[in-house]
Parts: sequence; structure tokens; C-alpha cells
Amino acid sequence: TEEHKGPVDNRATFDRLFDSLESGVPIGIFPEGVSHAASQMTRLKTGAARIALGVAARRRVPVVVVPCGLTYVHRHRFRSQALVQYGPPMAIGDAWVRAYAADEVGTVTRLTERLREALRTVTLNAPDWETLRVAHAARRLYKPDDVRLSPDQWVELSRRFVERYLVAAGEPEMVALRADLERYQSRLDALGLRDHQLRRPISLARAWGRIFWRSARFTALVPLAAPGALIHLPVGWVAAASGRRLSEDTDDVATLKVMTAVLLLPAVYAALAAVVAWRFGPWWALAAAVFLPLSFFATLRILE
Repeated sequence: TEEHKGPVDNRATFDRLFDSLESGVPIGIFPEGVSHAASQMTRLKTGAARIALGVAARRRVPVVVVPCGLTYVHRHRFRSQALVQYGPPMAIGDAWVRAYAADEVGTVTRLTERLREALRTVTLNAPDWETLRVAHAARRLYKPDDVRLSPDQWVELSRRFVERYLVAAGEPEMVALRADLERYQSRLDALGLRDHQLRRPISLARAWGRIFWRSARFTALVPLAAPGALIHLPVGWVAAASGRRLSEDTDDVATLKVMTAVLLLPAVYAALAAVVAWRFGPWWALAAAVFLPLSFFATLRILE
């Protein structure tokens, strides 16, 4: 197709997708076609629109496209919360089919643009990460202390702050506000503080209570994490080295690291359990099989 370098024949793939949809099996498509670490959606490929229109043109089953957005609350953290949002279903009806028969390329382009607009309503987009960082700081300062936001409220409020900022980005007051927010966030980062720690006074007794509780949790987790560190640290090093060697793209490196660890850890656990069973017996092997995942979890909690 025109979106690939050189000729690519994907008719067989499309035929399989058409057969799946016409047999009642839904399919999921990432229409950007790539994994990336940008602060907003990249240009959509036309494949999703071509499949939807192609199946609708055969008139064997009704075609409905459901936009789906993924937003990570803290994308840089392992095991971060993720919000999955669905937009209103888009029926590919007779009007789309007639337009597709009259102008295939133009109709595919128009439907791709409609899909892009629909996906923007269920995703959080900003021109750059700095703008998104400023919007998050504004949202946190705007939210009252006694209000807890659900993930969908968190994303929607952030989306509104970004949208309104972009409308007035060039105005002097907005430029000054952004500079203030950036300085505020930089000072928070330098001091290792969060907004709520500045808003709520804390007594000395409560501060010592928190120190004691966190120290107790840390002390309880260390005996579990320390023995497993001899196993997990080399696996982590191999995963990191593999990611850097196989790709230079930031998002690809992160994906490769996770995939390497997911594949390598069970193999290492199985090998160690086999060695323990050979040297000490099956019951000790069972104990090792239980202890190693617990040690991994303890390590994660300490890092978090």
C-alpha cells in the first residue's frame, strides 16, 4: 500500500479480517500502527478505515467501529494505573458505503479523519510533554484537597486544562502563568515534595508515626527481597542490555525490557526449582517456587 516503503500485498490479511468480522468475531486495531512515546497521537494509518468500509461494502453484516483510548496515569512507573475509555459507536452505514463506491480513496481518508477525531475524545493529547506537565500541575492546584478523582475524572480534567491552555497559549497572562507553574513544579521536584504535603500541616507525632510505619514495612520486606536480588538483579541487567542493543527508540527499549524480563524470569525460576529439587528434594523445590515470586513482589514494593 501507499503507507509502506515498496510494494506490499496485504490482501490475504484483509481477507482473514473480513472473514472474522463477518463470522461475528470482533477485532481490535491500533490505527497509529506504531508504538511510540510521544505526548499525542501520531498520524493514523488508513488500515482501520479500509477494513471497516471494505466489510460494509460487502453488505453481509452491519459494521460498527468503537473508539477506545488508553491513558496511563503515571506512564513512567511500572504497574501504573491505566484508564480504558470507550467512545460512542460509529456505524458504517449506507451513506458511507455509497461514498466508498463513488470515491474509495477520498472516503477512506474522511473516515480515517473521523476516527482520529473520535480517538482524541478518549485520549489525553498535548503538543509536548512540558505542556502536559504544566496542565497536570494546574489540575492538582485547582482540585480541592477533600476531592478524590477517579481515573476517568483525572483524565477528563487534564484534557480540559490542555484544551483551554492551547486556546490562550499566546496571551501574556497565560505565558506568565505557565512560567509560574513550571517554576513551582521544578521546586517541588528539587525538594522531593508533592502538592498535598504543602497544603496539610502535619504534627510531629504524626510525622514520626509515618516514619515508623514505613520503616517497619521496609524492614519486613528486606528479608524477602534481599535473597531474590541475587537472581532478579542479573535478570534486570540482561533485560536492560537487551533493550538497548535491539533498539534505540525509547518506547521500543521499554517494551523489549519488559518482554525480556517476562520471558526470562519464569525460565530462571524453573531452572532454579529443578536444581533445588535435584539437590534437596521436591518439597524444597516447591518452597523455592513459592519464595521467588514473593521475593520479586517484595522488591517491587521496595522500589515503589
